[in-house]
Amino acid sequence: TGSIRGGKGAATASGTFILLAPTFVVALTLALAAAVILLTRYVSLAVLSAVALGAIAIVVLVSFGLMDPVYTVYLFVGYMILIRHRSNIYNLLAGKERRLGERA
Repeated sequence: TGSIRGGKGAATASGTFILLAPTFVVALTLALAAAVILLTRYVSLAVLSAVALGAIAIVVLVSFGLMDPVYTVYLFVGYMILIRHRSNIYNLLAGKERRLGERA
């Protein structure tokens, strides 16, 4: 992986989400993630926000019968991403999370 640290699980989950979710939901989550990164420079906050929006979108679409209920399995993927980002959440709340471009 070279010098890339972290994010590989979230990147894999994002790739599956892009393939499975409707295009407008993917566009919304990517727009939200980009906006969060541009405004805060917190990549972890962008990932968490996108996961939350993706989960909400899936629940709504399945509830209205616009997606097959099997897609609710993706909610478990989102939950796993939240669990894996626990330390990032604690760091964000404590003001210790690194921003995009900051050195480790």
